[in-house]
Amino acid sequence: MVRTMEKGNEENLNTIIDAFFNGTEPYMPHFSLIETMGAGKGGTPLFFVAAKLGAGALDAVGQTISTLVQKGYTLVSLETERIGDSYVVYGLVDCHDEGVSESEMSSFLQPILGTAACKVKMVRQGELNPLTYPSSTRSNGKPLLTIPYEVYHAMIRIIPTSLGSGGDYILYMSGVNVAEYLWDTHGLADYDDFEEQFAVLEDLFRSLGFGILAFEDLDPLKSIGRIHVRDSLESCRSEKCWYWDRCESGKLYRARGTLCTFTRGLLTEMLRRIFDDTLVDLVEITCVTKGDKECVFELTRTKAL
Repeated sequence: MVRTMEKGNEENLNTIIDAFFNGTEPYMPHFSLIETMGAGKGGTPLFFVAAKLGAGALDAVGQTISTLVQKGYTLVSLETERIGDSYVVYGLVDCHDEGVSESEMSSFLQPILGTAACKVKMVRQGELNPLTYPSSTRSNGKPLLTIPYEVYHAMIRIIPTSLGSGGDYILYMSGVNVAEYLWDTHGLADYDDFEEQFAVLEDLFRSLGFGILAFEDLDPLKSIGRIHVRDSLESCRSEKCWYWDRCESGKLYRARGTLCTFTRGLLTEMLRRIFDDTLVDLVEITCVTKGDKECVFELTRTKAL
C-alpha cells in the first residue's frame, strides 16, 4: 500500500527527507510505525532500511525483494510512501546471520538500488524503529496505541484551563503514569547499562510522537545535565499548533507561561527509575510556550523530607 503525503506539505517534507539522506538530519517523518516488536528475537540482526526512489525506480523494490530471498534473508515488513514525484520505501530485513554488520548490509543493498539514496540501521531488541518519527497515528485505517494529536490537544486545552494549577498537576501525574507503563511494557529494567536505557527511551519518545530527545551530561549525584526536547507534543501551546488560529486557549497558555507538565512528569519518572533515585527532579528552563526554539529540562534534586 502506498500512502500519499498531503500536497501542502510536499516541499517541506522533501527538504527534511533530503536532509536525512544527506546526513544533516538524524530522523525523517513516517506516516505510521513499522511494528518491530517481537522480530529479531532469535539473536540474529534485524535491519531497518529506508530508501528514496524516483518515480521510475520502483522496479528496484521488486528486484531487491527477489535478491533478499535468494540470499536467504527475510523481509519482515515493507511500506511505501509517496511525496510528490518521489517514493520513500521502508523495510525490515532479518538476515539470519549474526556476523552481518550495518556497513555490510548497506554494501549488499546499494548495487541493487543503484543511485537511490539509502540508509541502513541495525534495530536494537525492543526498539520500535531507529530512523523515523511518526507523522500520523493511524496504520491501515486502524488507530494505533499512541494518543492522536487531536485528542491530546483537546485534553491539554481543557484540563489546565478548567482546573488551573490542579490541572497542571493532573497532566504531570499523567506523565508519571505513562512512564510507569512504558518502563514495564518495554522492559527498560532489563537493560544492562544507562546508555541502553537512554537509547530505548529516546526511541520510544520519538516513535510515539512525544518529541525528539537529546541528553546532555546527565549526572544525578552532581545534579547536572539537561534534556533537550525538539518537536514536543506539548508545542500545541504555541504558534506551532495546527489549531493556533482558532484556539484562544492556546494563547491563554502562553500568557500564563504554562510549561510542559506532562513531558516533565514522564521524563522525571523515567530518570528516577533509570538512576534508582527518587530525589531526581527536572525543571524546564526554556519552552516553546514562551517562544523558545525548543524545550530544555535541567536536572535538579528535590529535598529529602
